[in-house]
Amino acid sequence: MGKTKKLYMDNKKGLKKGKRMYYRVRAYKVIDGKTYYSDYSNKANRIYK
Repeated sequence: MGKTKKLYMDNKKGLKKGKRMYYRVRAYKVIDGKTYYSDYSNKANRIYK
């Protein structure tokens, strides 16, 4: 997918109808120049329509 500062990201490039996509996300925050990451979310999936 990629990085975004938005609450919603839509990346349909290379998707084909009926194809199942799996993804995970995680949050990050920069404090005093050091980046802290959360754990990854559970794997989710969606079928592109």
